[in-house]
Amino acid sequence: VAVGHSLGGTIALEACEQERRLVACANFEGTPEGTIVAERGPSKPILFVGSPSGKPDRPHVVPPIDRPPYRDLAKGNGPGTWLVAVRGGSHMSYSDAPFVMPTTLSRFGGELMTPERSMQVYVGMTEQFARTYLGSKSAAGFARWLSSTPEVKFRLLESGKDSAVR
Repeated sequence: VAVGHSLGGTIALEACEQERRLVACANFEGTPEGTIVAERGPSKPILFVGSPSGKPDRPHVVPPIDRPPYRDLAKGNGPGTWLVAVRGGSHMSYSDAPFVMPTTLSRFGGELMTPERSMQVYVGMTEQFARTYLGSKSAAGFARWLSSTPEVKFRLLESGKDSAVR
């Protein structure tokens, strides 16, 4: 499983499409623009995560599949694309920034989860996604984990169609 953050997330998408040994990829805060995924849609399972801080002008909604960059993820007949919004996170939450640069995270305002909770959510999500696609290949367990995490809202696209929104 390829996992990346920001530009690394974009690279994970591209690597996943080009490397047959990779079975899935996770993109935290990157964009699919400029990748094979943006051009043709995904051919392998993808976890695509965005993290809006808690602020009144930033509603906690599941990423909309009718707007870029999300609509690129709905192209094709991919086996499963998870679109996830994490309330109380930020672009840098999938890093050590909550511990070493907390003021960087909050400079745009909004409520953020504690660094400890941030690690639980992001590490837990990465682990559960990898276990799903390296092990059972069942989306149900990953959906249960996401549903049990109060900061998370998600949708699952299968074969380019909305399968679940929570």
